[in-house]
Amino acid sequence: MRIFLLLGITILLYTTSCQKNIVNTQKTLPQKGLIELPMCREDATYQVIKSNVARLQAMLNGKYIQYNARDTSAERPNYQVWRVNEGQDSVMLYVFPAGDPAKVGYWSFHYQVLTSLPDNPTSTHFEHFQLIDRDTIKSTFYAVPKEIELSLDTLLNNSEALFQDINFMKLQPLETNGSVYLRNNPLSFTDQTTSPTRGPMAKDWHTMSYKTTITPAGIDYEVTRSNDQTAQTKRSRFFKLGMIR
Repeated sequence: MRIFLLLGITILLYTTSCQKNIVNTQKTLPQKGLIELPMCREDATYQVIKSNVARLQAMLNGKYIQYNARDTSAERPNYQVWRVNEGQDSVMLYVFPAGDPAKVGYWSFHYQVLTSLPDNPTSTHFEHFQLIDRDTIKSTFYAVPKEIELSLDTLLNNSEALFQDINFMKLQPLETNGSVYLRNNPLSFTDQTTSPTRGPMAKDWHTMSYKTTITPAGIDYEVTRSNDQTAQTKRSRFFKLGMIR
């Protein structure tokens, strides 16, 4: 999967649990807004969410800053903030809930930016989550309609109004296939894919593997390129700074 680069065939199946879940989570969490540290990274914040789909989406929705591992060969690599533009910028990722789960299922909106250019995202897409079975959730990525005027301030303060007129069923899927999240435990989901290498790298590297793990603390991302003799892995970590509801 690429960070960051569905139509639900089981919407009816989990709509009822969706509605029940909303009631349960409102007892302990604000209905809307940004939940900051330390609550946004605590297991207890997400344990009250009964549905696997709702819990995964809640863990993914949030404000993140990207760190990259300095020594990827180490068992516990040392992560440092990824700075670009001669150290002037950091890479931020915002993931917002989108749409009414009771009507359209579970959707999130991904918005990745540099800190100095909050209204000029480097990447945007919608992600739709579909329950396959108890331990498997499939997601599909969709393009953002051109007519939507995006700004970080609007997203943070009134994303619900920004998304209210979107017909989610008519969004165009991206060529990127999306993800298949497997439940490791109630608070950890992993997507892992492998594909043949294309382009200039194909002469040196046969395959590319992508692994993404979602937990309350954030998103761990690995990319491994390999051939018959060796493999190289790059690791990134998106540290969660807030949970967005």
